[in-house]
Amino acid sequence: MMALSVTALETRLPTQPRDRFSLAFEEIGLPGAEPLFTDRLDSRRIDLRDAAVLAPGELAVRGLLRLPGYAEDLDATVTFLTDARKDTVTGFAVDVTVPGWRVVSGGLDLDLSLLGALGFTDAHMAFLAEQDVDGGPTDTVCRTAVAVAFPSPAVDAEEGESAYLFITPDAGGALCSMSAVFAEGLSLDDLGNLAALPFGGGTPFHLTKDLRALLPGLDLSLTEVEVTVDLVRGALVSAGLRVRLVKDCDLDPVRLRDVYIDFSLLFTPIGTALSATLTARSDIVGFALDASVTVPELDLEAALTAPLAALPEAARAHVAGTPLGSGPVGRVVARAGLRSRTYSLLCELAGGWQLAEHVTLTELSLLVAGGRRTSPTASVAGAMVLGATSIRVEANGGADGWQLSGLVRELDFKQVSDWLTQHGLPVPVCFTDLTLHTLALEATTQPASCQLVLGAQTLLGGLPAAVELRAQLAGAHAGASGAFTAAVSLVLPPNEESDGGVMRLLVDLSRDDLGTRLTAGWSDAPGLSLVSVASLLGIDVANVPRALVPTLTELDLSYASSTSHLLFRATTAHTEVVFASSPRSPVPTAATLEGSLT
Repeated sequence: MMALSVTALETRLPTQPRDRFSLAFEEIGLPGAEPLFTDRLDSRRIDLRDAAVLAPGELAVRGLLRLPGYAEDLDATVTFLTDARKDTVTGFAVDVTVPGWRVVSGGLDLDLSLLGALGFTDAHMAFLAEQDVDGGPTDTVCRTAVAVAFPSPAVDAEEGESAYLFITPDAGGALCSMSAVFAEGLSLDDLGNLAALPFGGGTPFHLTKDLRALLPGLDLSLTEVEVTVDLVRGALVSAGLRVRLVKDCDLDPVRLRDVYIDFSLLFTPIGTALSATLTARSDIVGFALDASVTVPELDLEAALTAPLAALPEAARAHVAGTPLGSGPVGRVVARAGLRSRTYSLLCELAGGWQLAEHVTLTELSLLVAGGRRTSPTASVAGAMVLGATSIRVEANGGADGWQLSGLVRELDFKQVSDWLTQHGLPVPVCFTDLTLHTLALEATTQPASCQLVLGAQTLLGGLPAAVELRAQLAGAHAGASGAFTAAVSLVLPPNEESDGGVMRLLVDLSRDDLGTRLTAGWSDAPGLSLVSVASLLGIDVANVPRALVPTLTELDLSYASSTSHLLFRATTAHTEVVFASSPRSPVPTAATLEGSLT
């Protein structure tokens, strides 16, 4: 079967009023269209009487067509489709106006007369056959459809011009669904145009005052319609209308593109319920997100529908100074208040952020928040896994450096100690019997530093003491090694000679073959009584003349875990006191005093 050329078709078009146009199936050159001719047209040809070309130069013919199931001829228009060069006929469409609202075709017998009472103008049947662009040259796509017409609401529509909804009958015949997508849109000068449509129900379509104030004019276009009708009652059940805003909305700091207003109508015996939702593509921190806006609250929620290979440039600026930004992006969600002009955006980041040799943050996310009159702020969150414990870490900063911190409470000291030992930093023996209450991660990028801070509570000399043990972790690059420091805060009660106070000792720890050596220092003003300090350390100064017991502003001590030797030195501006204690020595604790009298 040869394809029909446009030149050959033009020679067959009617040239005189009330002419006849006839074209056989074999002449059209669409072998796959044969069922359409035999089942729907009940003939092997398109045969129009009283035919005429719609307009000069068009490949469309209008005339009278006889169809099975109808006693009279029907008004029909046949339009021919061509290839891009307009050399070859590639298909045809037959549009038939159905009299009396009764549709009979194939096994379908549908009475649509109740739609006329709703304001629709007439019913149509359409038959389409065209070459399958995804198949071979002889493959054909055939479709049939039932549609109803209504006056076009477009402001640029010609008088009497119609738009169409295509019908999908319910299996039981009671309900029918009607829908259409208007690719070019039906331009509207006001939402009030929708109320007069057969499926508008006379409902006053309007936007809230706040929403009107946000939108740049109301250059509108009707793009989609879905309607459900009860054919038994002859009543509308529901309708959905999608209206597009032709212009974008720049609502600094959020930009909305491809803005649609989705109206939903529910028709009940007691009235019509109307709701509206705004959908759009929103540009937030460089991300193009699918968004919806609640009305009348004007709260926006948006999400990324497909993963990205890397952060967009605007978002990458918020992670400057980190190794993040070049890896894949996972889930992105955003919220914005269109009234307040504020937003927040959360973005999941793939990969990790190495802070030290054995410390890498995973499960990373970027949070950016801002507003029209405020500069955006950004933070990064992640997780450090330590054995069975996960520490949530938050990072704040910028290109000049980042500060990171995280905290967990009430965990097993042994678990932390085992992790440190496994990574070459065993906890000093003198701290291993403490009860761990908190574990914190503190890190900076400029200068590079990463510490685990172990917080514990204990009793020293019967007094409560807060112990803070810091593990300086080995750096991510060669040359940095791990080390411990500590601090002990002692709460000294008041006595007859002192109001008490808090002593915070800064402790250095070092290890050798004999064990751990602990050295500590303290300084403060106005200072503490030597009596309070000496009693705390188990040193008896009862025989020291009280006149020679000063208020201390500085002290140093040294303790060796292998021998339990304690060396304690306290000084003031005029006095220096040194004590030495050894539990294994039969000689009582020794004390020496040095000073000057003026």
